[in-house]
Amino acid sequence: MKVAHINCLLAKNGLLGVEKKLAGRAKAISLLGLDMDIFYFNFGRQLQDNRVNFYRRVEGFPNRLLSVLHRYSCVPKHIDTDQYDLLVLRYSGGDFSFLSRFFRDNAGKIVTEHQAKELPEAYTYKTTLPQKMVTLLMERFLGPRMIQRCAGLIANCDEVKEYELERAGIPISACTVTDGVSVEDIPFSGHARYTGKVLNLLCIATSFDPWQGIDRVLAGLQNYSSGKPFLHLKVVGNVSAEHLNLSSRLNHNAHVKVDFLGRLFGPKLEEAFNNTHIAFSPLAMFRKGIREGSAL
Repeated sequence: MKVAHINCLLAKNGLLGVEKKLAGRAKAISLLGLDMDIFYFNFGRQLQDNRVNFYRRVEGFPNRLLSVLHRYSCVPKHIDTDQYDLLVLRYSGGDFSFLSRFFRDNAGKIVTEHQAKELPEAYTYKTTLPQKMVTLLMERFLGPRMIQRCAGLIANCDEVKEYELERAGIPISACTVTDGVSVEDIPFSGHARYTGKVLNLLCIATSFDPWQGIDRVLAGLQNYSSGKPFLHLKVVGNVSAEHLNLSSRLNHNAHVKVDFLGRLFGPKLEEAFNNTHIAFSPLAMFRKGIREGSAL
């Protein structure tokens, strides 16, 4: 069986986390000898990997609007779908694609891949009210129609799988394929020796969406009154003005320090890990309705 894994995204400068995942998947596919090609459509990218077929979307309002209303319109222009037995689409939102010729011509071999409970996650987006309303309406009414037109679906955990099946409202083939990382590609980081005087904390994300929960950490630090240990939080990634405002309220607390380091890579990121006692992952997955999620 020959498979095409198709990713159509809308980020202007690429999505490094997603791109690393695609590169890892491409490596795993090559090691396993699977007959699968990975395609990535976006307005830009950061990661360079020749095993991932990249197609740059053309900038401009008409193309962005088309990307929102018909996300997979670019696929037939660049991929000969007839040579594939299965087309796996990374689900990135409900739109009018299910009405397109692309879906009609490939009926019976399109499968969607789901990373989250899309509708609850859409409520957490930090966008303008009109943008959020359009997203919610499209997801509410068009998302289920897209799933119904597919031969099956893939979810990254059982919780998401059951959610998508309920949304579909019809019997449809479904399976769970969990996320993972290639551990041999990740160096083993050291950690700082803890003396009981200072506790170094580390939180990392590309950008801090509400479900990352960094606001909960900053709010908790405001109430920290014990002098032992002194708490030093380092935040790696892009933060919002709201987070900066929350951290400014910590200026009066002599027992806490927060450093926003921006995005770090390579040796600088390793240095941050090496000086850390505790690193933590998202603390508010419940905000997008997830209990089983395991953030990479």
